Amino acid sequence: MKNPEKKFYPVMSKAAIRLSATIRTIEMILAGLLIVSVLIVAIFLLLPYVKDTSQILQLIDYNGFQQFLSFVLILIIALELAMMLITHDHNKVIEVMIYAIARKMLIYNTTAVELLLGVLTLVVLFAAEKFLIHGHLFRHFGRQAIRDSRTAEDRSLEKGNQQKNELQ
Repeated sequence: MKNPEKKFYPVMSKAAIRLSATIRTIEMILAGLLIVSVLIVAIFLLLPYVKDTSQILQLIDYNGFQQFLSFVLILIIALELAMMLITHDHNKVIEVMIYAIARKMLIYNTTAVELLLGVLTLVVLFAAEKFLIHGHLFRHFGRQAIRDSRTAEDRSLEKGNQQKNELQ
């Protein structure tokens, strides 16, 4: 039986490839702009402290340090966002969310309920990163099932192959 979509697939494929390449190029340009912007802002953020060392004393003050920390954390979030655009890694999405929530919890005055919700959100994000993205939970159970299903003969063959590869 012939597939009616088959004759349109090459045309759609070429268009999809072109669109994907265009989107990827735009993402790379945006990531580059983010990185350049972070570098420029970081220079202007640190410049007053380099020019006048008495400015460092402002960091001892709670409000001054909170403002400095706010700027640094927003720069970190921007860099993580740039990395997310470059790598298309699921971990980066969660890391950006973790940094954004941590920044909100550290910088802005929050109530106890907001703080509790922030902590619970961080716990959920860390759990999602560990168990879903890294797959530690599933990988462990999968490894155990594979280990149990292999016979002694299979293991001895693998060991012989490993030794053969080491000799080469």
